[in-house]
Amino acid sequence: MIATLSGTRILVADDQPDAARTFCSPLRAAGAKIQHVSDGHAAWDAIGSQPFDLALVDMKMPPEEWGGLWLLEQLANTRIRLPVLVLSGEGGKLEVIKAMRLGAADWVDKDSAAEQLHPACAKLLAEANAAALQNAAEQLPTPIAYRFARYLRATTTETQVSEGLHTIEAILRLAACIGMAASRPCPIPGLALSKLYRPSMGTWRDIAFALGRQAQTNTTAKRIVQALAPDTPSRTTVDALIKLRNDIFHGRTAPKSSDRDTIDWLLRRFAHRATTSLQLSLGVATSMRFDGTSYTLDTLLVRGTATPQPATHHVDRPIVDGTILLLDEAGSFADLTPLFASATSPAGGVRCVQFEGILEGADSGGGPIVKYSFGHGGDEDLPNPPPNTWPAVHQWTTS
Repeated sequence: MIATLSGTRILVADDQPDAARTFCSPLRAAGAKIQHVSDGHAAWDAIGSQPFDLALVDMKMPPEEWGGLWLLEQLANTRIRLPVLVLSGEGGKLEVIKAMRLGAADWVDKDSAAEQLHPACAKLLAEANAAALQNAAEQLPTPIAYRFARYLRATTTETQVSEGLHTIEAILRLAACIGMAASRPCPIPGLALSKLYRPSMGTWRDIAFALGRQAQTNTTAKRIVQALAPDTPSRTTVDALIKLRNDIFHGRTAPKSSDRDTIDWLLRRFAHRATTSLQLSLGVATSMRFDGTSYTLDTLLVRGTATPQPATHHVDRPIVDGTILLLDEAGSFADLTPLFASATSPAGGVRCVQFEGILEGADSGGGPIVKYSFGHGGDEDLPNPPPNTWPAVHQWTTS
């Protein structure tokens, strides 16, 4: 029996496209979605622009004689940990050893790839999916990491479905909030201002999916959407789960084991893609120093469910203490005000708070007042919420 790879996204880097199509036929028959590129540069660009679950990399291809090693070296210098299975031909054993040292997960002899590739890919993906949820709870930004932690603690079908739906909503919400905070405003079709007073899961879905289609949307926001729902079938699954949540809330149905399995599959796929391919970090600015030529910024990274951890970055302009930033390894950042803010928890620690809606009324200048909730997983009330307004909100809405 062929193990299903349904919905798995596999990048194949090989400069012999006809041979690649032949040995990938069993993967395609098992349901995998294959994307071919012909060299390491194209593979590097593809990995940086869209989600994959696994990469198959021919050792002997451009650039240089052993382009597969070049690609692995680029990946090793980042936080990208996409599983890579290398393909080696005659005389490439030394390069395979180098590839494994650079982080390749496994290798297959190219001459026997048609027979060995499918079971090797299935094994790697099974291992990755088994670890994905725990990795998400430990590594992803706190607003979604704590939801993964709660989902992992659920033990009954009812609680697994409930916590799983909350986790999917948190992912959509994070993508929507990052997108609206870090992108040039553009009206979202069908988004009335009234929907932002108390956004539903469906509202977050509508915003996140719409932002994913807009050219000017922040790249990280797009990548979050792609990791969750990169194609029509997965978006249809998200739509069905939103309907399920509404039906459960209104007493029209009860959670079933099949619902739990669908949610678990979706969350494991997202968690795997997000922890291996997205360089996604949120930080709270705490202090800044200027040496006459550059700024050194101290932050607290809000990652996982643990206490925020200190980090240092070099930036090109001043940042106000308490600002929530979207950070990347290249040193660039995006200010996420006012969709995200910092606040002090009842225990005295600095926490990230996230947009939850708009309060009734407006400030003295007529701007909509933002309502926040903790993004760290605590159930306590938010004391002294930051008094932020959202002047650009009307530029995102149609009425």
